[in-house]
Amino acid sequence: MAAHRYSVDEAQWDNDTNKETSPAETKTAEVPEDNEDEIQCDWICCKPRFCQLFARPSCLLLWLSVISYAQGMLLNGFLNSVLTSIERRFDLQSVEAGMIASTYDIGACLAIVPITYYGRLYRRSRFISVGAFVVATGSFLFSSPYFIAGKYVYQSQVEPVCYADGVEYPEFCVKQNQNYFKWVFWAAQLLHGMGGAPFFTLAVSYLDDNLSIKESGVFLGLYYLVGLVGPASGYLLGGIIVNIYVDLDKPKELSPDDTNLWVGAWWIGFLISGSISLMGVLPMFGFPKSFRGSARKRAARTEESYGDSAQRSAQLTVTMKDFLPTAGIIFSIPTFVCLTLAGTAASITITGLATFGPKLMQQFFRMAASTATLTIGLVSVPCGALGLFTGAMVIRFVAMPVQRLIWMNVGASTIALALVSSFVVRCSPQLLAGVTAPYPETQFVPDMDPNFSAPCNYNCSCVRNKFMFDPVCSADGVLHFSPCFAGCSGGNDSFSIDGKRYYTNCSCVTTTKLMHDRNISAISGDCPSTECTSAPLFLTLVGCFMFCMFFITIPTLQAIMRVVPSNLKDFGIGIQILTMRLLGSIPAPLLLGRLIDTTCSVWNSSCGLQGSCVYYNAHWLWVLILLFAGGLKVIELTFLIASVLLYRPSVKQQQQQEQQPNILTVEIRRRGSNSASAVNDDSDGTQQQQQQQQQSAPRRLSGTDNPAYKRSDADNLATPESSRGSLNSALNSESRLVRETIEFSTK
Repeated sequence: MAAHRYSVDEAQWDNDTNKETSPAETKTAEVPEDNEDEIQCDWICCKPRFCQLFARPSCLLLWLSVISYAQGMLLNGFLNSVLTSIERRFDLQSVEAGMIASTYDIGACLAIVPITYYGRLYRRSRFISVGAFVVATGSFLFSSPYFIAGKYVYQSQVEPVCYADGVEYPEFCVKQNQNYFKWVFWAAQLLHGMGGAPFFTLAVSYLDDNLSIKESGVFLGLYYLVGLVGPASGYLLGGIIVNIYVDLDKPKELSPDDTNLWVGAWWIGFLISGSISLMGVLPMFGFPKSFRGSARKRAARTEESYGDSAQRSAQLTVTMKDFLPTAGIIFSIPTFVCLTLAGTAASITITGLATFGPKLMQQFFRMAASTATLTIGLVSVPCGALGLFTGAMVIRFVAMPVQRLIWMNVGASTIALALVSSFVVRCSPQLLAGVTAPYPETQFVPDMDPNFSAPCNYNCSCVRNKFMFDPVCSADGVLHFSPCFAGCSGGNDSFSIDGKRYYTNCSCVTTTKLMHDRNISAISGDCPSTECTSAPLFLTLVGCFMFCMFFITIPTLQAIMRVVPSNLKDFGIGIQILTMRLLGSIPAPLLLGRLIDTTCSVWNSSCGLQGSCVYYNAHWLWVLILLFAGGLKVIELTFLIASVLLYRPSVKQQQQQEQQPNILTVEIRRRGSNSASAVNDDSDGTQQQQQQQQQSAPRRLSGTDNPAYKRSDADNLATPESSRGSLNSALNSESRLVRETIEFSTK
């Protein structure tokens, strides 16, 4: 009979020799030791001794946060705030402006695969440091068109009023056709994407590999939280900067309230964020490959990877030959694939709405650009940060397996789907004469092509192009393309007070208002929305929606890192982000931008080219946004449910679950054997001797506390043939209560 050993109170029992060995002879699990060369801070040839004091995860988190803050402020806050100004300044369509956001993700996709596949072999801190330098370079490149393009000309030097005798308009095509600067923006965003690729791939696994599971949840939550503080700062900075005129010396007749003409100083924020990114380059470059004690923490983790993926990945090497097999292992994990596709749907929703959020606020609630930027930023970013932090704290204080993590995400996504109804809330749309409101003495047909000509302005020599676009609000609350199309004359029939131009005797306006002791027909700028009070309700619902969307971020990230083999963690995160960007972040601004363009009723044209949109059909825009957000949330929820239903525990977990009932059954039979020997007085001497030896050994259940104790049914204690009947009788009488108790405890 083969020898069978089990661990009892730090001793070993040999069934063949019946000899108890000393604790010194017992093999204990070896505690992994740190590699001294890998835990030292160094800058290639320089290893300052005092710098070793900062070789700790908390210091790493600090500098990662600085870099993440700069990137978040730049790309997720400030860029979204000033995108409308860039669109207006360089005559970009919404789809071209959306391409600015998408090229960031294109650059990230180009760099993610090689960085995450080979990054685990080298110091990940140096990849992150080089990435920060590339991001800073891209920021300075992005701001360069301001210094090259010259001053912004927003309208003709000829005032766009009614000229009954006709007038000649100057040509600005050679100087102002600057749409080609979009290529500079796209190139800068490619650099941003390539440089930012390590920030939420290698940086995440870098932190996770040097922390325990509970510590990882807190550190990653703080890291992502700072990543949201950056956008909050970007929105605040953007709200301030868009109130500064693009060329700094503001014309007296123009103000930020002129939402269709005003261009803010979009370039300032890129210089600020680029400078912050440079601050983190040198410190990050010197961090070690791992930290003291990290080997022990990694060894203490429980393997939760899917099925046999850990065993298959252990046979592969980090070479080009094994690249496709490694990727095959990742994509053979259905839970990983479903979680990634769910994240892709969420990425489309968040990226699309974040890119055009300020524009939608302007259209739905008739806000100025600066007000819309500050409002959406101050609500969505803090609520998202709170959701992110709450999700991290749940992981910190509640130990949950992978299945429970995903079910929790399903619940939060269901609530978020219900909150999509927030987009139902909106204000009444702005009416535009010739598009959604009739001119006097004309027949109005809804949804007709824009027609700004009417009998009241036939003799005014009006021109419709970018440089003659100067909207005015009539006394009856209708917007007109320009004073000329409203039939307003200059000279004695107009005057200016505090940057506003007031017009009297406009032939296309039938009502007047008494202001400044005169009967005013129209005022320059958009019509104010004084009767709309639904914005607070909308912002409250949007805040709750953002809380639920970001609440599942850290739990989803934890679930992905736990279902993927630990040695493929970097590569798994890289593939996840690559997929989310190829299918989510890249097409999202293009898709939503194209949808928004389809609702445009009036395009601004100049020099024979179609420019930006100046008026959207607010009703159809609202319907498209509602379908866009609701449909994507349904897709996300479907993939989350599929991911938990398709999950299969790792081979190691399955073996542990299968072994535990066998171990408990052996213990029951051993207890039954003791009882049978006690009642069987005429047993032979061999059985009595065996019974005495067994009673001298400790009797103790061996579960997870004694993993070395593994026995099968074939190894049960043997009994003489003469006592088998009495043994079965004892088992029936005594072990019933013990078996029921153990079965209950293993459920």
